[in-house]
Amino acid sequence: MYCKYCGRELASDERYCPACGAEQTSQANNEETTTIGATSEVVEPQPAKVWSILSKVGKILSIVSIATSWVPFFWGMVLGIPGIVLSCLGRKAKTEVAESNYRLGLKLSIAGIVISVVIYIVVMAVLMSA
Repeated sequence: MYCKYCGRELASDERYCPACGAEQTSQANNEETTTIGATSEVVEPQPAKVWSILSKVGKILSIVSIATSWVPFFWGMVLGIPGIVLSCLGRKAKTEVAESNYRLGLKLSIAGIVISVVIYIVVMAVLMSA
């Protein structure tokens, strides 16, 4: 069996394509088809690509969050929270890449938030004691 969206070979029991994340349903489910020349093609949006993009954006925000967490004005938190949200949303793509982006994005976002809060507390303690 092959994925009807990207053409990758699938096991007969796989419900989602591991390459593009598209759900593999039978033609018997009354899906709309569009005839192009002599071939018939299922025309349907591919939400897996959108979720995959969100997971990548979440990972990027997480990396920026950890890189800017030393700035004492909560930049790690400002970028870390959307990094967590987008990484979690990207997990809906149900692909291996999206899953790895989710795991890395979640870890880096949490680390960026924690570092940002600790540095903020230290800066406030220094300012209050001065």
